[in-house]
Amino acid sequence: MEKSVTETVDCGIMSVEDVYRLAREFLKAKEGTKALNLSYEDRNMINVLSKQAFYGKFDETKIKVGFLDLVGKDRVQLWKSLSNLTREEAMNRYIQLINKVCPLFYAHLEAHKRNLEDEKNRLKLKEEEQHREKEMMEQKEKKLKEEDLKLMEENKKKREEIQRKQIQEALNQQTYPHFKAYAEQQHPNNPQAQEELIKQLQEQHFEQYMSQVYQQQLIHQQQQAEQLRALKKSQKKQEQQTEEELKKLSINETAPSVNHES
Repeated sequence: MEKSVTETVDCGIMSVEDVYRLAREFLKAKEGTKALNLSYEDRNMINVLSKQAFYGKFDETKIKVGFLDLVGKDRVQLWKSLSNLTREEAMNRYIQLINKVCPLFYAHLEAHKRNLEDEKNRLKLKEEEQHREKEMMEQKEKKLKEEDLKLMEENKKKREEIQRKQIQEALNQQTYPHFKAYAEQQHPNNPQAQEELIKQLQEQHFEQYMSQVYQQQLIHQQQQAEQLRALKKSQKKQEQQTEEELKKLSINETAPSVNHES
């Protein structure tokens, strides 16, 4: 479909400057071929619009015109008449003119826009895929960390359980003679009742022992926390004192000396 010179060309996702640059490249590639047959007026307009887009208002130093240079004189007058066009307006007029004089440019532009759209969509899909992969990787890492923490916790519980059993076995060996003697007094001639009582007493003794151990650990942790707080407080106080001394030193160094004349 051919567009008229007065109709604005749809730039799509391209900027006017990008389409203008594409039009210049297209003109250079097609110039001298059958696809492009420019009239005298069109050639002059293309030349002048290029200068207006590049230099802005008419500048006689940018165009050399000889005494018999009729083409140059026509272009000077044309440039003067278009001198109020903004850079973007000049580029738009240039694009519209190329589109008018060579309908193939419209197809070339549309193909170029489609390529850009395809590339944009490709990059978007790539970014989305990378985002999905990143999320999957983060979820995988999170799951691995959770599994590691769970495994560490399970191993910790196993170690604690082994330690508890070792402590309990050691305590049972120590207390067995004493508890056995007591059980025999409580249940003479009844081995089953004696064993049950021994087991009950050993469990009570173990729980009391572990309670004391946990209490001592808690006290030790509290003492460590208090020592750490005291250390931080001391360091902060020392830093404040050092800062105050530096301020005093700075004031003394910057204070002007006073000479007293007798």
